[in-house]
Amino acid sequence: MCNLKYIFLFLFCLFLSNCSGGSDKASQSDEKNGTDITNCEPPTYDTENTDLLHTDYTQGDLNGDNYKDSVTLELRGPSGRISVYFGTKEGKYNLFKKYDCEEYWNELGLRITGDTLRCSGYGIAYNFKYKGDDFYLQGYENIDMCCPKYKLDFNTKKLIFVLEGVLDGMEYDTTYYRSIDIPQDKIPTSYTITDCFKKDFSKYILYDENFLNSKIKEYVEEINEENREGKSTVIDNDTLLLFHEEIKRGEYDSYTLNVSIDRKGLTNKLRQFLEAEMCRMLAEDDKHIYDNIADAYKARKTEWRKEFDFENDPYYQDDYFISRIGSHNNLITFRIGTFHYDQLAGRGTEKERYITYDKNTLEDFTWDMVKKEDGLHKLMVEGLMKYYHVNSIEDMWLNDDYKQGKYIPFPKNPPFVINDTLILQFHRWEITEAWGAGWPSAKIPLNKVLPYLTDEGKRFLNIKE
Repeated sequence: MCNLKYIFLFLFCLFLSNCSGGSDKASQSDEKNGTDITNCEPPTYDTENTDLLHTDYTQGDLNGDNYKDSVTLELRGPSGRISVYFGTKEGKYNLFKKYDCEEYWNELGLRITGDTLRCSGYGIAYNFKYKGDDFYLQGYENIDMCCPKYKLDFNTKKLIFVLEGVLDGMEYDTTYYRSIDIPQDKIPTSYTITDCFKKDFSKYILYDENFLNSKIKEYVEEINEENREGKSTVIDNDTLLLFHEEIKRGEYDSYTLNVSIDRKGLTNKLRQFLEAEMCRMLAEDDKHIYDNIADAYKARKTEWRKEFDFENDPYYQDDYFISRIGSHNNLITFRIGTFHYDQLAGRGTEKERYITYDKNTLEDFTWDMVKKEDGLHKLMVEGLMKYYHVNSIEDMWLNDDYKQGKYIPFPKNPPFVINDTLILQFHRWEITEAWGAGWPSAKIPLNKVLPYLTDEGKRFLNIKE
């Protein structure tokens, strides 16, 4: 153990080195020797009002009689006193035992947690439980920041390692616990409060630091490996195909890979078509196209793990998605794309396209089905002004040359249909220079689009003149 810990432990033992407690319950004359914790003056105890000496944060049921008990720490100059009180059905308190100490520990904390009396401070703690006629040691904790952290549970006979903070260079917001059996020769029997604070029982609670560190190193390697593996989720049903991998470090560090296909309302033919599309999206290059999503995802996950830096990159996200966003008669429109965010590089990239398919023929709606005439262009510009909630081109969030009269082109992305509306969607940077300008779009009712549809477009939309 480190020297600082020995000093703290010595102070703790010194604090209660002269403690004593009577086995009989105190009479009224015993209570008159007490000290009022509110003003540190020797009071004349009124047994009808002893409940005034107890604070709620130290209350619990120590002896199992369903009445609240209490413990107080009374300080007076260089001396101190620990007093344990058992509650009564009248809401009063009877003194069970008192432990007078000529030297008190100025960092001592006393607390009742359920049926346990906890004495703690300076990174160590003793936990006692009431059995029959006294309080017996049930556990010990060494959670000092300067030393290996561990707890001893003498009920389960386990030595529990407390692993938190930085483990082998990896930060976690979770505290991990690993345990081994306590050797039989290091388990105390029948140790009361008085025994613990009067006798030398360090052989039961102190462990060789090299031994502790060697075990901690083993557990750190296991935990790091577990965290590197991450948490995987797979959903494969009629409405959703999802592959999700997540690795978390600390409160904010997160690494995610997400692949999803919305299967609601798909024919079997369209379902197979979209899964083949996802395989192409996940392929590292066009030369290697996978036959099924599972293989494509597995290969992408291998690349994903190589791309981010566990030690230095706080946030890394990869999304691949095909999501259904609307339908009209036998048509289904999908949002298809990828999103990548790499905080280490300080950038985010995204690729999206919106496509309307005929779910029976798999034919998609294209610019060949629409005439790019001035009338349609005017409808598009009006739609963009509605998107930005303005009344003029000059007030739209566009590049300056468009505001100054340059012709705004039709979007590169093909038009698509949601319900009875044709939508012309621009990419984020297509006609804007700011991230906040978003993905400008113009929504045009189909009945206004009719003059600008080719015969092929009318056929696709099942429009008969």
